[in-house]
This record gives sequence, structure tokens and C-alpha cells, in this order.
Amino acid sequence: MYFVSKLLTNRNIRHGISTTREGNMSHRFGSKESVVENRRNFLNQIRIPSERSVFIEVQHGTKIIEGTTSLAGIGFGSSASAIKADAIFTKERNLALVVLTADCIPAIIYDRTNQILGLIHLSRHNTENSFSQIVISFMRREYNTNLSELKVFFGPSIKKGSYILSEYPDGYDLVSKNVHHLLLKGLSEENIFIDPTDTASSSDFYSHYRAARNKDEEGRFATVAMLV
Repeated sequence: MYFVSKLLTNRNIRHGISTTREGNMSHRFGSKESVVENRRNFLNQIRIPSERSVFIEVQHGTKIIEGTTSLAGIGFGSSASAIKADAIFTKERNLALVVLTADCIPAIIYDRTNQILGLIHLSRHNTENSFSQIVISFMRREYNTNLSELKVFFGPSIKKGSYILSEYPDGYDLVSKNVHHLLLKGLSEENIFIDPTDTASSSDFYSHYRAARNKDEEGRFATVAMLV
């Protein structure tokens, strides 16, 4: 189990990030029985009932949904039942938002004034479409979010030194690109928190990049966040 250090003192948010020790969390890479067991054990460790979780199925796109009690339990038992989206927001307490990643950025976003919690999947593909800026525009429009009160927490993800691609021989800087987009929208740099873990070089987390190159075991780890 892993935690974003800057969130541990926030009494309004319960969160956790699974590691390879908790096992694969994606139905794409494991049997239904093993994945369901891994997910249930992971959520139980942070005192979240599986029936109060909402799993989204990421698309590397720009779709945003709102999480309500009517969605509780959606996506837990199978990827087919998960809602296809790359960001989910909620005002409701005790409703856990869950996203699966393996190099992309799982970002927790929190509007303290309006008590709005979001979970975002930031990939290379939707970063090129400025998804983080789309998310901020959504929050301002839907919740009248005051940017000075908005905090963004980036979880473990691949870092530039590891993300070598043919079109980016010096590395693709997924984190810096998204920080730049957020700053352009008016967020304060002091309200953007970046976890230093590089998933491509850390055996504690699944990495699609590492698996594709080293024939490592493929899987996904889960990030969960909930207002309490």
C-alpha cells in the first residue's frame, strides 16, 4: 500500500494506491476471481466497502463524469460494467473513486471550499489534447471553483528519464507538460504536488513501458480517493 504524503494530513480525504504486493487490479490481465479478490482486499485495507466504489475504464480521452450514489459498485466486478471516462468528480461523501494506471498519472484534485473531489487519468494521448486544462474549465463551469483553493496531487507515474520514445529520444515529460497546462489555467505552483516515484523503474508498481520492453508481468495498480 502506498500513500501520497501530502494527502495524509487531510482529514476530508481517504485515499490509497495499490502496489504490486496487492496484485494486479485490472480484469485485462488476470482472472475475474483473482482481480475481484485483489480489489476487495485493497479497498478493505483502507476501510472502503467495494459496494461504495466507482471504477472508471480509462479511454485516453477527455470524457468527464460526475459520480453519484447511483453509480456505487459500478465497475468493481468487471471492466464491462465500468463507465468509460478519464475523469470523475463527486460531491458525495463515502463514495470511492477508483482509476487504474501503469505509467500514466493518477491525479487527485480537491476543491476544499466546495468540497469537490476528483480523480483524473492523464496519459500522453490526452495530455496532447490539454486534458488537464479541460478538467479545470469543467470545474470552474460546474462548481464555480476558486483556483486559489484548488489542489492537485499527482500519484506515481513514469518520468521523463524513463519515457524514451522514437519521437522523443530525450524522453517525454508527462509530468511537466501537465504542470505547465495547469499553471497556464491559473493554478498556483505551490498547490500542485508531484509524487517522485518513477513507475518505469520502480518494482513496486506495474509499468506498461517496462513490461513491453523487458517482458515483465503486465498489470495495473489502483488509485482510490473518497470524501469522508
